[in-house]
Amino acid sequence: MKKIFTILLANLLLTSLILTSSSSVFAQCSTVKDIKSTAVTPTSAAIYWSPASGAKSYDLVVSQVNPIPLVPITFEYKGLTVLKQLLDKLTANTTYAYTVKTNCADGTSSELSKLGEFTTSKENTGTGGTNSCGSVKELKFVSDSLGTSGTLNWSAVTGATSYKITVQQIGTQVVVNNYTATSNTFKLTALTAKSKYLVKIQAICPSGTGNSTAFTFETKGVSTPTSGCGQVKEIAASQKDSTSASIKWNTVSGAISYEVTVSGANAFTKTYKSVGTATTLLADLLPGAGVYTYKVRAICANGNGDWSKTSTFTIKKTIVTPPTTGCGTVKEIKVLVKDSVTALIAWKSITGAKSYEIEVSDSLGFKLTLTSINASVTASGLTGNGFYSVKIKAICTNGIGEWSKGTSFSTKKKVVVPPSTTTCTTPTGLSVKAFNTTTAQLSWNVAKNAVSYEIEIEEIPTTGTTAAPIIKLTSKIPTIIVDNFSAGKSYKFRVKTICAAGSSEWSKYTDFKMKSTISEKIESNNNNNNNVLSSSDLIRAIYPNPSHGEVNIVLNGKEGEGNLMIVNVLGSVVKSISVNAGETRQIDTNDLTAGYYFVKVKIGDKTDTKRLMVQ
Repeated sequence: MKKIFTILLANLLLTSLILTSSSSVFAQCSTVKDIKSTAVTPTSAAIYWSPASGAKSYDLVVSQVNPIPLVPITFEYKGLTVLKQLLDKLTANTTYAYTVKTNCADGTSSELSKLGEFTTSKENTGTGGTNSCGSVKELKFVSDSLGTSGTLNWSAVTGATSYKITVQQIGTQVVVNNYTATSNTFKLTALTAKSKYLVKIQAICPSGTGNSTAFTFETKGVSTPTSGCGQVKEIAASQKDSTSASIKWNTVSGAISYEVTVSGANAFTKTYKSVGTATTLLADLLPGAGVYTYKVRAICANGNGDWSKTSTFTIKKTIVTPPTTGCGTVKEIKVLVKDSVTALIAWKSITGAKSYEIEVSDSLGFKLTLTSINASVTASGLTGNGFYSVKIKAICTNGIGEWSKGTSFSTKKKVVVPPSTTTCTTPTGLSVKAFNTTTAQLSWNVAKNAVSYEIEIEEIPTTGTTAAPIIKLTSKIPTIIVDNFSAGKSYKFRVKTICAAGSSEWSKYTDFKMKSTISEKIESNNNNNNNVLSSSDLIRAIYPNPSHGEVNIVLNGKEGEGNLMIVNVLGSVVKSISVNAGETRQIDTNDLTAGYYFVKVKIGDKTDTKRLMVQ
């Protein structure tokens, strides 16, 4: 029986080609302990983490869960020197997993941090069909003179009984604040002066929920006296090339010079000073393509003027015109050193190229010439422990391309590391968690020195049936979510660790049986399975899970009264009802934002918590 298994947790399928040796030792680098996400919108999010001892930089990996199409979308950010990363161009209503690795000054790296998850919110489409609430319009904010409070006003929506208000300070880790207003005006307090905020307001009607309306405002603040130096009012910028922009502004009376501050992604900030009283300058040495913010102020003999309003400009990638021969120049060369005498060289393919000529050389006169019809080649027979330069040119039907720029790499003698630090241990603690009748999460303990893991899943045949083919999967983290199991079927899986210096033995098989119905518990021979119902469990089943509207919560027990709460990932209680042991309660989740929640039940001195996903 042929089964198609869709990997929902996005695995890192390809390892980046990097100029490093083949082993990594987790010696002194400490692992990041606290990592979290915030400011999640339909297309963006921010990842923050705590500093790690000895850290020089950090590598962040973000991978899409349940990718469509089946090839997962993965974002890698390497060499980060700050404790945060802003993500954009995400897909709405999609779950992403993320983890961080520490890089230390002595060349060692830590183990991956614990896995975090976030789900981008749905696009605002409103609910309630033809009877849906209208959208909030004519949104305004009036700040007080100190900038610490102000009043929101908007046009009333017909039929609205209340309004849901979400406020967040832009560019900070300030937690989102949620409010409920019963009229079309609301006063905000505890604001920060001279700061920008993002506000979303949504009308709530008996017949449904209106679309969310977004609005930004900036609070006022007490201005510092300018000592008679005026403020720059008019600023403009335009791109010059891929790393610079021209910035100009209006003349300020009494100014002897001007100061310009430019900021970009990854904490880039640079300050420029004008030549004399010139009202234009070239902001150069920018890190590349992206959106930048900038502001200008005048410098006078009696003091500095106020900063102008902040504006933005965009640097786009420079379009390279192909050579007149019609055969382009090879770019994006990457080298993966296999051992002291072998390296894999890969590059971006050239349209129209029939083959490539590759030249590897060193400073001592060694030269190796290779040809390839593909955009990669293995260079063997290197002298070992040397420094090399590789250049490539494309061979086309209508001509020969220019030689690429030289890319340097080095081979090193194999470092023999003591066995105690290179042991590739066999995975332990295998467990299974079923989400429904066809989807389950397979997990195991982190293995020391692991680079990745191999997983084998096998259906256990019943009498008179033929065994299905073994399914082989890979994962860079100690968990994987697999879809398209058969309801009521029995399976077994095992895992082995892949390290830089080899691999471990296979773990023992762990058997499990998928649910026949959504409310049935999963059966497994591993005691770590957190879906196996024990006598202390108060929650017997939650279905459907994920929920698209109403969700049923089935409770265990024969007698006793208690409380059922639904808690969001920030720890806030969003719903709370009284319940009795043994009953089934139906709860409407249409008013909840898409994402992960926790169902918490307490009856007497017993408490039970299960996870709920709302889509």
